[in-house]
Amino acid sequence: MSYIKMNVNIVLLFLIIITLGSILGISSYYQQNYHNITQRYTEKVDTLNELRSQLEKHKEELNKTLEDFRLKQLREQELSQDYNELKKEKEHVVQVLNETNTTLIRTEDELATTIQTLNKRSLELESTKMELANAKTEIANKNIKIAQLNTRISSLQSEIHDLDSRINQLEDDLYACRHPTS
Repeated sequence: MSYIKMNVNIVLLFLIIITLGSILGISSYYQQNYHNITQRYTEKVDTLNELRSQLEKHKEELNKTLEDFRLKQLREQELSQDYNELKKEKEHVVQVLNETNTTLIRTEDELATTIQTLNKRSLELESTKMELANAKTEIANKNIKIAQLNTRISSLQSEIHDLDSRINQLEDDLYACRHPTS
């Protein structure tokens, strides 16, 4: 019996060793898997933190770009308003210039008529010396008015030129705002 007892003990010892070996193998296997899972988890957390950081950067850049865009829109609106105001002012100046030119033509026609009248009346010099003096005074007044109108025309033409330059500058600015270079 002792032989059987010994065999049973050996078998039990062998089973205990196999069980211990299995437990050690399984423990080692699970420890390795746990270590790998923990390492991958740490890498994923690091990657996630890096992505979160990049997302925050992109969000800040997007907010800055959006603010820049809004500022450009406001500036474009202001420039459009300035342009429209200058355009209206230019149209008004052109209208005033046309009216002034019409007045100048009318005044020149009046002057020509006065000169013709003066020539006709000069034949009657003896009887119309008083009328001649009045006509000369009227001619002088007309010449002063013509000089004033010519000065006004020059001033208005200069103002039109300045407004045209301003409009061109505003159009360039508007184009630059609509088509910014990278």
